[in-house]
Parts: sequence; C-alpha cells; structure tokens
Amino acid sequence: MPVPGGLSSLSTVAASNFPDGATELPSVLDNYERTTQALLKRAVSGNPTTISATLTLSIGDDYGYLEVSGSGEVIAIDDTFGWFGREVTLRFAAAATLSHSSNFVLPGSTQIITTAGDTPKFVRRTAGVWECVSYEPRSGSGDYRSMQVFTSSSSWNKPAGLKRIKVTVVGSGGGSGGCAATGAGEVAAAGGGAGGGWAVKTIPASSLSSSVTVTVGAGGTAAAAGANAGGTGGASSFGAYLQAAGGAGGAGSANSNAAPLLGSSGAVPGDGSGGDYNATGESGGIGIGSPSQNVAYGGKGGFSLGGGGGESNRTATTTTGVNGRGFGSGASGAASAQNQSASGGSAGAAGGVIVEEFF
Repeated sequence: MPVPGGLSSLSTVAASNFPDGATELPSVLDNYERTTQALLKRAVSGNPTTISATLTLSIGDDYGYLEVSGSGEVIAIDDTFGWFGREVTLRFAAAATLSHSSNFVLPGSTQIITTAGDTPKFVRRTAGVWECVSYEPRSGSGDYRSMQVFTSSSSWNKPAGLKRIKVTVVGSGGGSGGCAATGAGEVAAAGGGAGGGWAVKTIPASSLSSSVTVTVGAGGTAAAAGANAGGTGGASSFGAYLQAAGGAGGAGSANSNAAPLLGSSGAVPGDGSGGDYNATGESGGIGIGSPSQNVAYGGKGGFSLGGGGGESNRTATTTTGVNGRGFGSGASGAASAQNQSASGGSAGAAGGVIVEEFF
C-alpha cells in the first residue's frame, strides 16, 4: 500500500486514495480511511469549491473556504452541516447583497453589498445562527495612521494614498446668563449655557474633494452684568458633509425675594446633523436661590462630547459662574446673594473638529 509522501500525494476523489480495498482492513474502515483523506485534501486544496450566491448559502460539510459566484441576495447559511463554532470563510466574486437578520448577523446590523474579492468569515454561534466575525474588503478599507484636531477654523487637505476618514464635529457651548443687582432680602440665579451637539461620519476618499473647509464654532459669550442672557455657541462643520449646532445661552436673572427662587427653563442644546451618528448636547441648568438662607446657585453648564460643562457654584456673595470645561460644553450661570452688585456670566467652550485618517 503506497504511503502518501505529503498532501500533494492525496486526491480529492476518494477512490483514488489508499488503502485500495485489497488490504486486510474491513471494507467499511477501508472506505472511511480513503474518504477521510479526500476530506482532508478538499479542506486544504488550493482550488476551493465554488458555490452560488443564493438566499441560503449551501456550504457543505467539509469546507472551510469557499468561492461565491453571482450577484444574488444572501439572507442565511444552510445549517444542515452546522456545528457549534464551525468557521467558514467566503470569497465573493461579484456584487452580492448580504442582508442582516437575527440568523445572519452582519457587522453594524446593516446590509452589505460585496465587491469582487471581499472576504468575510462566519462562525456558527448556535443552531441556525451564523455571525460575521470579520470582513476584509478586497480593496482594503485602510489602517488608522493619523489624526488632526482642529480647535479653530482652518482647512483640511486630502493626503495621497488616503482610503477614508472618520470625522467628528462638535458645536460650541452656550455662555451663561448674568444677574441683576440685589438688595436686602433678594437673590438672583442665572441659567447655564447648553452643550453643543455633535456628529460622526466615515467618508471614503473617493467622495472627498482635495481640500475641505473646517469651521470651528466659537464659544457662546458671557452675559454682560445684569439680567442678560449668555450668547449662543457657534456651529462647527466639515465642509457640507456634516455639521453640529452650538448650545443656546443661559437666561439672565432678575432679583427676587421669592422663596425659593427658581430660574426659567434650561437653555436649548445644539444638534448634530449629516453624520452616520448625530447627537444632542445637554440642556443648560436653571439657577436656584433662597433669600431666607441668603444663598444662590447658578445653573450648571450642559455637557457635550468634549466633556462636562461649568459646575454650579453655591455662593453667599456673588459669582460669575464657571466657563465651559471640555470643548463644546456650556458655562454655568452667575449667582448673587443679598446686597450684591450686578454680575455677568461666563463663556461657553469652543467646539472642535477631529479628522482620523486611514491609509
């Protein structure tokens, strides 16, 4: 009986392998041995089996790598020969449509249109459920290499060899309100500025112009001394691709002998738009005070992606509040206890734009 000298000595046809049936081995074991060799050869063959892109992919029972032809829709993998942890790698030859479902789990839970050469790997998690654990585009989506952080308006220039970028824009925070002068038995407590919104978007290099205008919104201005509102934060944007509005300024506060003093409604936050993900900042807090206890608190500043807003401070005298902390956050409001001069507010934090580059 010839002994295989290596995998190249094996055949993908069971009858061409050894033992050949003329040995002392029982015929059932003989067939088993030759079939096992055929399975091994097919599993590592340099010429993988090709299947068609149909609604349910028929992957067979002995292949770990398959070529997929055609441009049909795929919604499932045949589970006839599935077992827990089985892995199968597919290489698509055309633009097939992969549709996500609870039994055919795709990255991001979204539909994928393949391109020739795309290679996803699927793992059987449980009965009937196959999950795509990796997806390698033939063209390559690029590796992260660099980041540009814009804290003031400028322009971004597309570098050579770029595959895609991930852009995050953050609108600026609102400024806080000011307080009127107070007399005996009176307090004042202004509102905090709201946080700016933010948006995130991945953009392929082919969709980008050679230069993109980057706009970073300025922080909302502090209110002038007196019952004046803070300024609204400026919007940030990356060209026309995505934008984020700034947060509104906090309301000013007149003096009051009400017990307790409650400020007006919180400042309205900014919203992101145009991104794959859009978010809203936090509203500005309202000011509160108690004439009988001679204490006042300015409203807290709203947070944004860059961090928390200015914190609310307790005062038995007067405070102008605290500027926005992280970029895009609002300032906390001014506050005054009894017998204080008019006070102004504080400024919101500027927004920002972050561009991550993949080559």
